[in-house]
Amino acid sequence: MLRLSGRYKLALALVLLLVSSMFLLIDMTLHGSLSPYVTTQLPMYPANTTVSLSSLDWKFPQSLAVIMPTNNKTDMQFYENNWVADHLFTVCDFEGPSCSMACNEESTWGSLHRKTRCFVNVIKEAFTDIEFFLKLDDDVFADKDYVLGLIKKYRGHKRPLLISHVLKSGDRINSMFDGARYGNGKFYMFNRRLLDCIDTNLTFHGRRNEDHMFGAMMRSGCGDKPNVTFVRENDAHIWHKSYAVKNKYINLAALVNHDRQVA
Repeated sequence: MLRLSGRYKLALALVLLLVSSMFLLIDMTLHGSLSPYVTTQLPMYPANTTVSLSSLDWKFPQSLAVIMPTNNKTDMQFYENNWVADHLFTVCDFEGPSCSMACNEESTWGSLHRKTRCFVNVIKEAFTDIEFFLKLDDDVFADKDYVLGLIKKYRGHKRPLLISHVLKSGDRINSMFDGARYGNGKFYMFNRRLLDCIDTNLTFHGRRNEDHMFGAMMRSGCGDKPNVTFVRENDAHIWHKSYAVKNKYINLAALVNHDRQVA
C-alpha cells in the first residue's frame, strides 16, 4: 500500500480541489449559470428585466413606457436598435407591423388632437402598472442616463408631474385651452398621477395640435400650479432633428424614401 507524506497529501488535495473547481466552472458556463466575463455576483431578475449596474435594485422596464406616434415615414429600425426598444409603444394610424396601438385614422395636422386623445385613453386604461410615461416624436433621441436620472429623482412623487419645455397656449375660442400649460411635443414626460387625473372627455371647438390638446386635458382634469409639478427639460440631453456628439452625426428628420436611387 502506497503511503504519502503529509506534504504530498496536501499537494494532492489542492490538485483535486483545483480540478473539481474547473469542472464546476465549465458546467456553469455551458448551462448559462455563470458567464466567464462576470466578476461580480448580481442579484437575479426576471429574464425581461434590464438591470442598471448603477442601481441594481431598480427595474427599468416596469417603470417606463415610451409612447411614440408614428407614420409611414418613421424608420422603426432606428428605434428598435437603441435603448428605447424595450419600453417602446407606437401609436399608429392603422394596424400593422411594429404597431402597439392603432387610432384608425390617417395622421394630418387637423387630426392630431384626436390621435392624442386616442393614445392617452389607451395608456390610461391599459398601462396601470407603469409609473412614468415618455412621449417622443419620431425625430428625437433622448439620453438614457438622463431619463433614468429623472425617474430616480421623481419616483413616488406625490403630485401630477410634467417634465418638458413648458409653454402657455393662447386660445380665444376655448377657455380651457387659453393659458393652459403644455409640453413641447418632441419630449414630454409625465407620471401616473397625472395620467389618472387627465380629462380625455374634454370638449372644445375647432382643431388643435397635439401639444395644446394634451395641455388642455391636463388642465381640465388635474388643474394648474401648485396642483401639478412642472419641471423644465434639459435640452443638452435631447436631440431633435439631428444627433451630433463627438464623431457621430445622424440626421433624425424625415428622409427621402430608402428605395430612391442615388445618383
